[in-house]
Amino acid sequence: MKRNAKYALIAVCLLICVAAGIAAVKLYMIHQKVASEDPRVWEEDIRAFERTDAATRPAPGGILFVGSSSFRFWKTLQHDMAPLPVTNRGFGGSKLPALIHYASRIIYPYRPSMVVIYCGDNDMTVGRRRSPGEVLKDLQKLTGAVRANLPAAKIYFVSIKPSPSRMEYWPAMAKANEMIAGYMKTQRGMHFIDVSAAMFDGAGALKTDIFTWDRIHMNQRGYAIWTGIIRPVLTRDFTDPGVR
Repeated sequence: MKRNAKYALIAVCLLICVAAGIAAVKLYMIHQKVASEDPRVWEEDIRAFERTDAATRPAPGGILFVGSSSFRFWKTLQHDMAPLPVTNRGFGGSKLPALIHYASRIIYPYRPSMVVIYCGDNDMTVGRRRSPGEVLKDLQKLTGAVRANLPAAKIYFVSIKPSPSRMEYWPAMAKANEMIAGYMKTQRGMHFIDVSAAMFDGAGALKTDIFTWDRIHMNQRGYAIWTGIIRPVLTRDFTDPGVR
C-alpha cells in the first residue's frame, strides 16, 4: 500500500512538472508574439473570431470592445455591461499596429455604434518600446481609420493601466494617457475614460490585490473597478432608449 502511495505521489509530481513545462512554453510563445513587430502573428486569433462570426454575427449598432489582453481576459464583460449589447474582440497581447492591421476584419464588419479601445500597455513595455508620442500617433492613425469607415461611431479609449510588474514604465504610460486625453478632447465623438486613477489607493499606492499572479493582468476585483467607471459612461451615451 505504501509502495502504491509512493508511485502515486511520483506520478502526481510528474504530471505537475509536465503541466508546468507546457504552461512555461505557452507563456514563452505568447511573449514572443507580443514582442514581434509583425501583426500577422495574431492571424489565428482573428480567424477564430471569423469562425465565431460565421456561426453568429453580432447585430449592428452594438458596442465593440477591441484591444489587448486586458479586454481578452475580461470573461465577464457581457454580464458586467448588461443590458448593453457588447462584443469582445480583445486578442493576444496586441499592440496598436495590430489593431490597425486587422481593423477591416474585427472592427468595421460589426458596424458598431460605439468602439471601446484598450491598447498601449504592451506597446510601451514589450519588444520595441514606443514613446508616448508614438503611441499617440498610432492611436490617431487607428481612430482616423475608424472614423473614415464608421463616421457615426463614437470612439472611447480606456486609459493605459498601471500594473505591479510594469511600474518602471508607469511615468511614460501616464504621459501617454495625458497626451491621448488631450487629443480626444479636441475630437468630435471621441472620449477618454480614465480607469488608472481608481487603481491607486488613497495614499497613492497601486492596489496590488486587484491583479492576478502575473502582476500584469487583473482579477475580478480589478474588473469591478473598471466596470464601475466604464459602464456608466457607455450607458449614458448609448442611443437605444430601451437599454438602460
